[in-house]
This record gives sequence, C-alpha cells and structure tokens, in this order.
Amino acid sequence: MAVSSFQAPERVYAGAEGETVDDYTVNGVIKAEGMTGKKVLVELLSRPARDGPGDGAAVTDQLEDSLSLTMDEKPQPVTFTLTPEGLGRRILTLRVKADAGDANPEDNQLTAEVEAVDRKNRILLLAGGPTREYRFLRNQLRRDGSATVDVLLQTAQVGISQDADDILDEFPPTAAELFEYDCIIAIDPDWKELGGQIELIEQWVAQQAGGLIVIAGPVHVGEAVDGWLEQGNDPAMTQVRALYPVVFKRSVSLIDADDFGAESPGLVEFTREGLQAEFLRLGDTNADSQRAWAELEGVYGCCAVRGPKRGATVYAYMADPATGEVDPERVFFAGHFYGSGRVFYLGSGEMWRLRAADEAYFEKLYTQLIRHVSQGRLRRGSSRGSLDCDKKTYLVHGTVEVRSQLTDAQFQPLVLPPSSKQVVPLRVVLPDGTVQSVGLEPVANWPGVFVGRFPALRIGRYRLELSIPQSNGEVLAKRIQVTGSDLESSNTNLDDEVLISIAEGTGGKSYFGVDTVIDPESLDGLLAQIEDRKTTKTHRDEPNQLWEKTWLKWVMFCVCGLLCIEWLIRRLARLA
Repeated sequence: MAVSSFQAPERVYAGAEGETVDDYTVNGVIKAEGMTGKKVLVELLSRPARDGPGDGAAVTDQLEDSLSLTMDEKPQPVTFTLTPEGLGRRILTLRVKADAGDANPEDNQLTAEVEAVDRKNRILLLAGGPTREYRFLRNQLRRDGSATVDVLLQTAQVGISQDADDILDEFPPTAAELFEYDCIIAIDPDWKELGGQIELIEQWVAQQAGGLIVIAGPVHVGEAVDGWLEQGNDPAMTQVRALYPVVFKRSVSLIDADDFGAESPGLVEFTREGLQAEFLRLGDTNADSQRAWAELEGVYGCCAVRGPKRGATVYAYMADPATGEVDPERVFFAGHFYGSGRVFYLGSGEMWRLRAADEAYFEKLYTQLIRHVSQGRLRRGSSRGSLDCDKKTYLVHGTVEVRSQLTDAQFQPLVLPPSSKQVVPLRVVLPDGTVQSVGLEPVANWPGVFVGRFPALRIGRYRLELSIPQSNGEVLAKRIQVTGSDLESSNTNLDDEVLISIAEGTGGKSYFGVDTVIDPESLDGLLAQIEDRKTTKTHRDEPNQLWEKTWLKWVMFCVCGLLCIEWLIRRLARLA
C-alpha cells in the first residue's frame, strides 16, 4: 500500500472580510498490490505550518476528512474538498491506513503546503482578435472566484461590452499599473500597437517574476515576430522575440500565415518532459492524463519555427497530418525561464477543442498553466525580490535548482560589490534541522538574477531561506518536498522511444509485440540481426584400438553374466 501522489494548490483565496470563501480541492492517488476488494481508510489531516526543524511536526494534526476506499488493481484517485479558514500556511497530509502486513509503511502518506491569502490573482488577457480561444478563456477566468481578469481586445471598439472585471482601452502605460498583474495571456496580439510598453513587459517578466503565456496565431505572428526584415532593427521587436522560448524563421511570411492551418488535424505528440510535467496533466494519474489527451482529435494549425532556444524545454510537437510523424519545426508547447519569470508558448490557440471531449479539460489546463507561469510572482515574499525552484517535489538524490531575483533599495537589479565574491548565501534547513549553506551566483546578462544548485540527499521537507543583501533583515523563504524514488512502480508503461534510441545507438534493431516477433517475415528479419558465429574445428588423431582386443570383450561378457546371475538369485529368493 502506498500514497503515490498528492497535489494541492499552493495558494487559495480565503476571501476578504464580508466576501464569500471559495472551496478548493486536493487530489491524491493510492496504489496497492494484493489487496483487491479490500477496504482501506484514507484520511486528510492538516496542521499550521511552523518554521524551523521539522516544520511544525510537533503540532497536532487535525482530521479534515476521511473516506473508505475499496481497492482495485489500478491506482485509485481520491479527492477532498476543503474550505480555507483564516489566512496563513497549513501543512496537509494525505494518509492511508493499511494492514499490519504492509511491506513499507513509510510510503503511506505524503504532505503538501497550502497558503490561504486574501488577494486574488490578477490576470491580463490580451488578444489581437475575438478568437474562440479568447472567448472561452475569458468566460472561464471570469467565473474563477480566485482571480480577477482584465481584458484588452485590440480589435474591439471603445465601450464594447465584455465579460470581465475591467475592460481596458489601452495597454497599461506605466510600470505601477502593469506590475499589479501576476499573469499576462497574449493570444496572437499585435505587438506593434504596444510600442514602448514592450519594454515594460520585458522588465515585468525578468525583474518582477511575471508569468507570460504567449499563443501564436496566423494573423500577427508573421507580421510582428517573424517579419523582422520589414521591421528592421526595431528594438521593441527584438525584445518580443527574446521573450519567446522558440526561434522564429528569418522570413516575412504571408505564405507562412496562409500555411498556418491544415485541412486535416495533426496530433499533439508529447515529449518525455511533457509527459512528466504536472501542469499539463488532465487526469489524476499520468495514465489518466494520457487517455484524456488522446481524446483530443488534433489541432489544425501550428506556427512553424526554427526550433527551441537554448535552455528552453519542449513539451509537445504537432505531428504532420499526412504522415503522422513529429515535425521538429512545429513546436506546440514550450517554456523557459526569462530572468526571474517564466514564459510558456503555445503553437496555436486551439485548446478550446478539448471542450469537445470534456469542458473540464480546458479549464484544468489553463488553470494549471497560469499557476505554473505565475508561481514566481505569487511566491514573492518581499518587494525586493523572489525565491523560486524549478519544481515543487524532488526525488531523493536529485538536484534542486534555486533561482532568485533581487533588487537594491532603489528597486534596481542588485549588483554585488567585489568584496562579496559575487555570491548570495542561501540557508537550506534540512528535514532533521541541520543547516546547509549554498551560494547563489549571478547569471550572465541578467542583472539581479542569481542561481544555485544543491543535492537533495534526505527525504522530507526542506526550508530555503535567503537574507536579502542591503536590507533591514528581509528574508525570502520557500519550502520543497523530497520523496523517495519510485521509478519501478510510478510509470510501468513501455517507453518505446527510449528503447528504440538505445537499439539504434548500439547498432541493433527493435521489435515490439509478440505478433511482430513470431511473424514469419519479421522472424527472418530478427534472425538476420543475429550475427552468425558458428565455427568448424578439425581434430586429427589415431583410432583407439583398445576395444578391438578379444580378451577385453570376454571380460565384459563375464561381468554382465555375473550381474545377471546375481539378479536371478535375488528374484528366486524373493529378495528383489
């Protein structure tokens, strides 16, 4: 019996005074072997978070909810709905009570941290036109009680009615107004209309840990991003291209814009990183998520690019509709760090097609994407900077990458004096309370951004603390969870791509499925792959003449005769 995963939102909206409090859900997955048909008790516990050794382990857990679960051979998802009570951080624990014969009781629970706040996430929805993606996303965000959404539809007339908290007639002109937002979703925008505000967007992402989601489209991406031959050396367009995690082609393409769509859909093919990305999961488990994505019949368009930038992560490609093979120029999902912020790229605005399978898929995808890109912004513990990690949960013996964006007293990117050896000290409080020191080094070409790494050698909760230089003791804090490795049971699906690459890299050939191997034609091909190593050796010697001697033959006859007589006597004496 084991709790294989436990997911909870990092921040929930507890509501201001007089406002309605919104419920939130937490999800877990229970695995078991040899317990089919048996009932187990699953409990959800909580306690206030405390800073220091054990992070509040001495505080008594209180039972929030429980359920009785009948086990099956497959992993069993569980969901609990909670209502935030007051502000602050709480540690949630998902625990399953198993039989005394459980092989490893230590994996029967997992923890997660939730922070209740009275501030809603602020989202700016920017769109070049009223596409279906824009309309569905605008309505979804408007219904989300934990967020406020302002919209700027560039083709709309002044005063037009829109379902939003605030309708903008122009992009926020000052840093004070723009820096109030946590996430910007840009759906095929006309970047040329923004002009000088593009520099503010670049500062907001790089220095203020803003989260940017950019969605390519057939109208403006060719004119404003791809067509720099027309724009010349426009610094604003250079900054726009720098924000994207992909490299666009060096061509001005009304042709590319016409070729953006296809007559038949192409499948969204995930990379290994995409399959492992929690923010792209549409189900409680990895297998459920893959089945959900399989319900998407495909997409008809994807902007052709030269490829991802160095340091960017490609999560999915669009497959060629004609051949079904992955097209490396059709990057569909990609993301990268930009300074202290994150930028996520979609090759086209067609995620609304997920609604044909289940309306919840579309909502879940964008909710998770917004949380993913905005996590650095939402975790800012001070106006002087932020502290962030690339993941929330790590496997033991893995490497934790820490990134911090810091400013000085004048809110300019922090530049350390030579006497400090250009390193910002980070305190890492291990699960047993011991402290480890890690140095964060400045990143080239990114003033105020510091990065460091350390190995996670123990299982448990870690607390990271960073004292902001040149401040009155302001401290940035973050917590991460390190769990034991469960590679053997976490994903038992056959990874064809890895096996094929191993076979090709070693000069071999791969066969999948029994039918492929026993097929006569395939069998000939399989046998042909096995190198013939038979050898012929000739041994020359004189024949042995021993058995040609007459006396030896008489000796053998005597021995056989005596044995026969002995056996006959035993039979007659009834001894046999």
